[in-house]
Amino acid sequence: MDNNIKNVVSQWSNVISNRKDASRIFLNIALSVLGVLIAVMSLMSRSLSGVAALCCLAVGATIFGFGLWLIYNHSSVLCYTPTGSRIRHYKRYVNRNEWSKVASEFGLEPSLPFVGNGELMLDTLTSDDGKFKVYMVSQFFEFEYKVIFGPAEK
Repeated sequence: MDNNIKNVVSQWSNVISNRKDASRIFLNIALSVLGVLIAVMSLMSRSLSGVAALCCLAVGATIFGFGLWLIYNHSSVLCYTPTGSRIRHYKRYVNRNEWSKVASEFGLEPSLPFVGNGELMLDTLTSDDGKFKVYMVSQFFEFEYKVIFGPAEK
């Protein structure tokens, strides 16, 4: 989650919570266990020797490390607290010439304080039940996206 989205979540901390997803944690633990099994089997196998055993050990260690990284970084989801619905983050890149059409599609302001000629990025946080939607518009300026509108709840 990038810093802009973290700021949005902190502004609506009374209705957005960050909770652990047990199914994701279970799958990531299973991936880590698979990595350990591959590494142990490569060490104990008599048919593998030399480079093949070393490659299997490296693959097992890599899978184990990737599983741990997933457990630490990707095991939680954002939830809309009043309904318990999951919140998903969508990113859409828009050409500045097409902004008025996209703005009318989302019910946003067609006239924004544009800075330069950079491309626009529309970040949307939407709950699965549709009861919570937050929009934020950023523009590419000086080699990064800077927020020019939002976050606005619709």
